Amino acid sequence: MYVDQRTVYEAFGLIIDSSLPLPELRLSAAAPAESDVRVKVTDWEDPLWDGFPSAGPCHEAQQEVFKLQIPGAARFGVIKGKEILVAPAPDEDPDKTRLYILGTCLGVILMQRHLLPLHGSAIAVEGRAYAFVGDSGAGKSTLAQALIQAGHGLVSDDVIAVHWSADGMPYAEPAYPQQKLWEESLTAFGQETASLRSVFSRESKYAVPAAAFYEQRLPLAGIFELVPDSGGDTRLVQIPRLQGIHTIMRHTYRSRLITKLGKDQWHFGTSARLAGAIPVLQLHRGLNGFTADRMKHLVLQHIEQGKGNDIHEDRTTAGR
Repeated sequence: MYVDQRTVYEAFGLIIDSSLPLPELRLSAAAPAESDVRVKVTDWEDPLWDGFPSAGPCHEAQQEVFKLQIPGAARFGVIKGKEILVAPAPDEDPDKTRLYILGTCLGVILMQRHLLPLHGSAIAVEGRAYAFVGDSGAGKSTLAQALIQAGHGLVSDDVIAVHWSADGMPYAEPAYPQQKLWEESLTAFGQETASLRSVFSRESKYAVPAAAFYEQRLPLAGIFELVPDSGGDTRLVQIPRLQGIHTIMRHTYRSRLITKLGKDQWHFGTSARLAGAIPVLQLHRGLNGFTADRMKHLVLQHIEQGKGNDIHEDRTTAGR
């Protein structure tokens, strides 16, 4: 049984007041009344679930309300970008429940608030954030870890919240100081797994505390799409703006929900705006051996070469 013991956290540029413990998140000094999002415990008899299937994984999505049911975890209701209702299942595993609160539920919260959630890792390099996106297994978190070991800070892992400043510039908001890394990557970095907690349902993937975490929002200066390339060496290619729009849309977190949430127009407009504001590149990753160091070198070399340029230049003619 849960005890309603409210704690205030912060992540993705939001103040989160939660009745459930969310130890992955950073504590906030804000008062509950100042929160942007409220996480509350309810039960399976709540009227919100009227007509909802009684068993099995399922979801329903409308513009302002998203409902999700995960066996062994909970029923989740995400409402108007402001509230997450959690009704624990009788056989609930709290780790599994938190996985969905911190992932899908907060991803939907961001979309409902018209804040773009990119699926990837973001790293702080010399006062700017750089996003690394790609399909599952592309090496996003591994590259981020290589950059952290080179002295740079983690901004976010898995979900990158993109906010816009008053003058129309994109910023990446810090999430929480943790990465998820496969055992193979940790071994390549010479890290032991004995003291680490495995991610729910993935015994060989581990929650890794970030050695360096950047707690302030940073201007988002570039997006790198990691693309496995079986026929070539690791290389970096800048892509035209129209292709960049497609890249951003494709690597939006939980993008399959966007149409159901009625966010298609917003999604396209925001993706086009972002592709016009910052460069989008493809980082082709050769598949021979451990390539994180080579990718790290290419990324840092590109950043160094771009010093002094306006990172928000008009790119409407890029690639012509």
